[in-house]
Amino acid sequence: SVGASNFSCSGTVIDSANANVVFTAGHCVYDQTSGAFVTNFIFVPGYENGSAPFGGSPAVNLYTTNQWVTNGSNAYDMGVAVLQDPVQDTVSSRQIAFDLNPKGREYTIYGYPSKPSALFDGEILRGCKAAFTSYDSSDSNVKPYPMGAKPCNMQQGASGGGWVTLGNYVNSVVSYGYCDSLPQYCGIIFGPVFSNAAKSLYV
Repeated sequence: SVGASNFSCSGTVIDSANANVVFTAGHCVYDQTSGAFVTNFIFVPGYENGSAPFGGSPAVNLYTTNQWVTNGSNAYDMGVAVLQDPVQDTVSSRQIAFDLNPKGREYTIYGYPSKPSALFDGEILRGCKAAFTSYDSSDSNVKPYPMGAKPCNMQQGASGGGWVTLGNYVNSVVSYGYCDSLPQYCGIIFGPVFSNAAKSLYV
């Protein structure tokens, strides 16, 4: 929750010693507008059409990068939820990869998009097979510039969903797109490069 409003995001269980770590987007754990971490964060693995076959696990700690907290920097829009329960023991997990060269790389990007509403309703896990396009070096971004991949039409709700490559490695999370403001860029989805900041979060 952010204030009195509830929001949904996507996330991925990442292999960890305590079996309770979920990677997601920074904006899913820390709200820039209110300047505070979200409250009542709960992770519902395997959710589908109102059914929660494995129940839900509340977060006991939320983390993001200093750059997301202080500047809302897209390049650092990544977050971690440490859960109350060892969900990895129930639903398995993915590995995490850092410093991969995205050029020529293909990803399967997962999420629970609710928009565009003509295609999605937020009730089913979706996946896009997408390939790296370019870095987003627009004026508002800092290095390491976020990377784009297409085709992927997922929008709101997919935020925080994992970019999976090399079979089982998460190498970014869904951060943003330009569909609303620049329709010519619809179908390209952007996420932060997993390098030093993602390593620090994971450690």
